[in-house]
Amino acid sequence: MPCSRIAGGADRDSGHDDAHRAFRRPDRAGQVADDVQPVFRFDLVVNATPLGMNADDPLPLDASRLLAPAFVGEVVMKQEIAPLLRAARERGCQVQIGTDMLFEQIPLYLEFFGFGKATPDELRAVAMLA
Repeated sequence: MPCSRIAGGADRDSGHDDAHRAFRRPDRAGQVADDVQPVFRFDLVVNATPLGMNADDPLPLDASRLLAPAFVGEVVMKQEIAPLLRAARERGCQVQIGTDMLFEQIPLYLEFFGFGKATPDELRAVAMLA
């Protein structure tokens, strides 16, 4: 039975209870992710940490664990192809860059806060990134 696990976090079935420390101590996020051994193949991996914004940042997880056809998403927008995405592509995974992640989320924010509706493509056109 597949389960989900977040880099820097743990799945409900694994019994790992120290993942919450990674959110309070970003310097440990990669270590916690590496300590949690994979039990299942992951279909979706998202880096929701700031790791990858600086050239000397470690990867948020061990990229050798990424297997195609996993989908790897990134929130880092400082560079289009962050190191995790580069590693994921090298392993044959599909990727989504940080700006695409942002443009997919903005419509949900707008609607939730009562500011109307917009599509990701409409927002890209306004931002001139289409």
